[in-house]
Amino acid sequence: MLKTVSQDSGGSNRGLGIAENILRRKYLDYRSRQITGLLIYLSQDEVYRKVGRRFVSGAARGRLTYDGLVELTTDWLNSWVPLPPFHVWLEDYQANPLPYESYFLGLWRAAEEPERN
Repeated sequence: MLKTVSQDSGGSNRGLGIAENILRRKYLDYRSRQITGLLIYLSQDEVYRKVGRRFVSGAARGRLTYDGLVELTTDWLNSWVPLPPFHVWLEDYQANPLPYESYFLGLWRAAEEPERN
């Protein structure tokens, strides 16, 4: 059985084993998939209504680029979508991993591959 991640009093995750690091990457992959799934269904008008107002009201500075718009939209979705904290997700994943395995984007694997020069 995989061990859950414990935090020290400062909230850091020092001393994580390999399996726990992989679980954290899978959790981030899961969150990315959830947000990406919603992002692609938003129309341009919805994005500008939700995020453009923040930009215009001064929450962002400078010129709004496409990348900036995607970043603001992703931030907004992260604050709006009720995703479980890591420990809740971990319990569910350990009890029933198969549905998650087919759902991951594969980002968690990219983190383990060494950089090529």
